[in-house]
Amino acid sequence: MIKQTKTLLSTRFHEMINVKQYKFVVLAFLMISLMSFVLKEDIFKTYSATRSGIFTLVCASIWLGIFNSIQTICSCRQRIIDDFLNEMRVGSFVLSELIFQIFICFIQTLIVMIVFTFTFSYNKEGIITKSIIEYFIMIFLIIYSSDILGLILSSFVKSSVTAMELMPFVLVIQMILPGTLFELKGILEKFSFFTISKWGMDALGSIANLEKLASNETINIKYNTTECFIHTQEHFVEIVCVFLLFITISVFMTYIGVWKIKKNGL
Repeated sequence: MIKQTKTLLSTRFHEMINVKQYKFVVLAFLMISLMSFVLKEDIFKTYSATRSGIFTLVCASIWLGIFNSIQTICSCRQRIIDDFLNEMRVGSFVLSELIFQIFICFIQTLIVMIVFTFTFSYNKEGIITKSIIEYFIMIFLIIYSSDILGLILSSFVKSSVTAMELMPFVLVIQMILPGTLFELKGILEKFSFFTISKWGMDALGSIANLEKLASNETINIKYNTTECFIHTQEHFVEIVCVFLLFITISVFMTYIGVWKIKKNGL
């Protein structure tokens, strides 16, 4: 399995270099650069501006992650079936893709953080360590969780067209359910706990200490969301664990999707 994984991983990197698939770098740079021009100057200074800026960053990170991988499996479905005929293991394929996507997401997070750091002035002290490290960890987890969500979709649909048709629907759900745009009640509020965007907002909001910014202002906050942005080590660790759980479940579902391709294709 390890030998197969190394071979598949080497093939993926060679494809990226030979075909010059550098769009993931360009997209990350363009996305964060555009945000730096659009977002208000008082981000990280006032509650409203910071909350809006974080929401934009979370949505952009989710978009990057899903776009990285949503066509990865379905676009070469027949080639994958042929590889299974040559005794490729499902575990080897999934593991190689997960490692490759870690590399992609790491580079994107690095680009986002470089532009982010040079553009915005924010508190350097974080919850556990330096805030720049905590932002890096959380943005990476948001992008990578979204990336594997894209892999799930790509493994269960049969064409790139279908995958791209589903992408806007998934993005809209992620935009609506964190409760940033309007108050969520009942079943929608409960369902939001299963979205990347909700925990991404909680994570970045906690690091930025939105709870303190809200308490320092006399603005009228329509509904109470500051309890999600508790600036404590326990809350930070809880969010990291939630993302790791998301990733674990998503990896399992991706494995099932690829296994079904093998089962139906052979």
